[in-house]
Amino acid sequence: QDEARRAEFHDLSVAITALMVENNLASIPTPATADTAPCTTGTQAMDAYPDSASVPASPEKLNDPNGNAYTDGIDPLGDKDGYLLFGHDIIGDNAQGASALVNYINFNNTTHCYTIDANGTVHQYILDGTEQVD
Repeated sequence: QDEARRAEFHDLSVAITALMVENNLASIPTPATADTAPCTTGTQAMDAYPDSASVPASPEKLNDPNGNAYTDGIDPLGDKDGYLLFGHDIIGDNAQGASALVNYINFNNTTHCYTIDANGTVHQYILDGTEQVD
């Protein structure tokens, strides 16, 4: 179990680095802070992690990696909010189609719970809120 926990933490940490590098982020604009059930601290939902709040066309999400402007709108128009490990809308094309979505990890939900600092540091917790430190 401990090996699986460490592997999941490693995979998430690597995915965060990839997301930040590919999207030219020096920091996570709006780090996820909500605790979502069943987690006492953090979340297991990678379609809302590490940042589901940065609105397209706002200072937090202006341009895609190619320099195209993101557009805010009502689904299905407009680009998707946030910088997500699962289902991230990487292309500024005024749409939320599957062709523009990328996954930095292969699963939508994790076994353990996670928070993140603005600098990209990942924190892992078990369901009762105890932080796991290796």
